[in-house]
Amino acid sequence: MPWVPKEKEIAAVVAADGRRRYEYFIHRVCETRKVWSLRAGDWALLSDGENQFFPLWPHPVFAQHYQRGSSTWPDATAESLELGEFLRDAALSYQSRGIKPAVFPVPTGSAIVVAGHDLPSNMRHNLA
Repeated sequence: MPWVPKEKEIAAVVAADGRRRYEYFIHRVCETRKVWSLRAGDWALLSDGENQFFPLWPHPVFAQHYQRGSSTWPDATAESLELGEFLRDAALSYQSRGIKPAVFPVPTGSAIVVAGHDLPSNMRHNLA
């Protein structure tokens, strides 16, 4: 049976600090072999005015939770990338354009920004 987080789990993880959300993200993505983001035509990107970030979540309910709690991308939908495709194509493509992964953004605005090569490395390490 596919994993679907319960409301209590969602609330606890969203309220957790960045390190805990990152560890949770890595564990769940390696378990399900999927990474989730938002898409409205193109993949959604976050920006701090100088840099762009590719937001990532371990399950669509977290992406939808973020979307409901912010005014960003009202028409976007949560879409998945197979982990292999993400590691092989998307992560490298974004890294080559200077776009960093923003792991598990929450509506309060915090996310874990990781060097483009660190995220795939951490995932591969946890897949072993």
